[in-house]
Amino acid sequence: MCGIKRGSIAPLYFNTTYEVYCNQRFEEFGVSMSEKNWYLLRNKVFERKYSEASILLKEESELVDVRNGIGETVLHFLAVENDIEGVAWLKSRGFDLDCKNEFGVPVVFEVAQLGYRELLEWFQKHGANLFAKDNENQSIIEYLKEYDEIEMICFAESILNKINKD
Repeated sequence: MCGIKRGSIAPLYFNTTYEVYCNQRFEEFGVSMSEKNWYLLRNKVFERKYSEASILLKEESELVDVRNGIGETVLHFLAVENDIEGVAWLKSRGFDLDCKNEFGVPVVFEVAQLGYRELLEWFQKHGANLFAKDNENQSIIEYLKEYDEIEMICFAESILNKINKD
């Protein structure tokens, strides 16, 4: 539903005609105004239209906590897309770096699983809890072991060791 894609077809996803199409699809599926605005905010931040995104947040401040169909905040979604700039902008607007999806998986776990080293370091430097537990009471290291992410296990351990030394 109203996907986001980078690259040559991106203008098709964000023009006025497309927004009208999305509004019609939202109505068909009975999507609430908050859910609709989740997608609108995601698109504005993704497009770097921060003034429009700011207006949207000012009009609907609860968007910092609204979640999509799999329980992701806009920050969680953009982190999974490795969008450091968008994540930083959202954090500066009050979004939670320690958010979890509906499955209880912290965003930092998914960032690590996807191999986004720079973003994982960014999360750590900006106060995210890398010692968080998921819904199965697993640490980030245990979570990464499930996916055989050996390089990221070593990388995450180095960050955790650094935190413990400080």
